[in-house]
Amino acid sequence: MVKGRHPCKCQASKHDLVNNCLSCGRIVCEQEGPGPCLFCKTPVTDSGQPAKVYNEKNASLDSAIELRDRLLEYDKTSERRTRVIDDENDYFSSNSVWLSKDKRDAFKKKIEELQALKNSRGQHKLLLDFTGRVKVEDDALLKSINHENMLLQEIADIFGESSINDSNIDPKSTVEIQPVYESSPQFAEKSGSKWHNFMGRVQDRQLMEMTDAGMCLSMHQPWASLLIYGIKIHEGRSWYSSHRGRLWIASAAKVPTKEEITELEDQYKYMKGDNIQLPSHYPVGCLLGCVSVVDCLAQEEYREIYPDGESDSPFVFICENPIKCPVMFPLQGKHKIYKLDPKIHQAASKCIQRIASVKASLDEPELLR
Repeated sequence: MVKGRHPCKCQASKHDLVNNCLSCGRIVCEQEGPGPCLFCKTPVTDSGQPAKVYNEKNASLDSAIELRDRLLEYDKTSERRTRVIDDENDYFSSNSVWLSKDKRDAFKKKIEELQALKNSRGQHKLLLDFTGRVKVEDDALLKSINHENMLLQEIADIFGESSINDSNIDPKSTVEIQPVYESSPQFAEKSGSKWHNFMGRVQDRQLMEMTDAGMCLSMHQPWASLLIYGIKIHEGRSWYSSHRGRLWIASAAKVPTKEEITELEDQYKYMKGDNIQLPSHYPVGCLLGCVSVVDCLAQEEYREIYPDGESDSPFVFICENPIKCPVMFPLQGKHKIYKLDPKIHQAASKCIQRIASVKASLDEPELLR
C-alpha cells in the first residue's frame, strides 16, 4: 500500500473497506482513506470516526452557546459597567468627548446663538424688588434666558439622570427616600456695571487678574507698539471677552506703511501732547510685551465713563500697566484671544521677571536714603 491517499480501483478487494460515499456511492478502501471523496469531494468517514466527530461537535456547540450567553450578559449590563464618572459633567461641557459629533455641533450652534444674544448691543431693562427677585421686561432678554435654560436641560438629559454608579443599590428595596430641601436665602445684588449685571459675568475676577494663563492678542502695527508703550490704553473689538488680568500682545505680520505710522503718531501727539515717547520702530510678527486688562465695556457704557474715548468699536478693552518685553520672540498670530506656546510664554515671563528684579534693585538704594 502506497503511503498517503491515492485513487484505487480495487473496490476494497485488496485493501480493507473504509466506507461507501453517501453521495456518489464510491467504495472507499484503506488506500484512499477517510476524508473527502476523491470523486465528488463529499466527506467519507470510517465506522469509528462519526462518534468522535459528534462529540467534538457537541463540545464546540457548548462552547459557542457559552460565548453567546456571555456576550448577551455583557450587552445587558454594558451601560452600568461602562458608565464614566467624569467631573467635567458638572460643568455641562458642550465639547465633551463622550458626545457624538452631531450633538457637539448642535450644542456649539446653540452656544453661538447665546453668545450673540449675550453680546448684543443696546440697553436692557430690569426691575428689581427688595427680596432680590428679578422681573424681566425685555422680551429679547427673556428669550435668551429661556434658550440658556433649555440648553442646560438638554445637556443634563444626555449625560443621564445621575453620574453616580448605582450598582450597589438593591433594586428590590422598598425603602422610600424623601429628601428635605431647605431654600437658601435671597439677597439683593449690589448695583454695578450694567453690562456685567446683565450678562457676561466674570467668575473669580481677582484670581484671573493675579494669574498669568499665557493668553495673547495679535494686533496690527503701529497700534500694537503704541499699546505696549502706554500711549494707547483703549483697544476696540467687535466681540466681547471675559478675560481679565495679564494679556500678551503680539504684532501681526502685516508691515505698516509710512503714511499709516505718521497719521497715527500725529493723532496721538494732538491728543496727548508733543512730549510723548513714541516707538523708534514697529517690528512685525513677534511678541512685544503684555498689558493688564481691567475691563471690557460695551460702547454705550464706554461713552458714559469715557465721553472723549478714542474707540468707536462695539466693545472696548480697558488696559493698563504695559510692560515691554526686551526679547521679541518670533510669533505667528491667531484669531481673537489665544493661548501662547508654553515655551515662548515661559521665556517671556522670565524676561519680564528679570526686568522687575533689576528695577527693584535699582530703586532700593533710593528708598534707603
